[in-house]
Amino acid sequence: MITRSFVSIATLITFLCLAVSGISLQITDHHPYTFTKVFFIVLHNISAIFFLVFAILHIFKNWKVIMAYVKGKKAGIISREFIGSFILLFIILIICWLKTALTLHLHNIP
Repeated sequence: MITRSFVSIATLITFLCLAVSGISLQITDHHPYTFTKVFFIVLHNISAIFFLVFAILHIFKNWKVIMAYVKGKKAGIISREFIGSFILLFIILIICWLKTALTLHLHNIP
């Protein structure tokens, strides 16, 4: 049986691999393909798959706690943390959309 603590630590480790490889790929974005760059591409892709698996397991193992956060202390009321998380997600999506539009505009891509 996979324990909650193992799933939590595995989720953290795979997230750190994603973060480090993602930052490394951003730094080497304009460099030609070298062994290091290909290594970080492969690390990023494999870490993403494992992170997804462990994130799903993490949600499954912590479902009751997550529902308590969503519902808040009073039954039927959505918590401030839940609303704040969705606002943060919305801000991140807007930033990504703006960055994409700017990049396409700078490179004259329709």
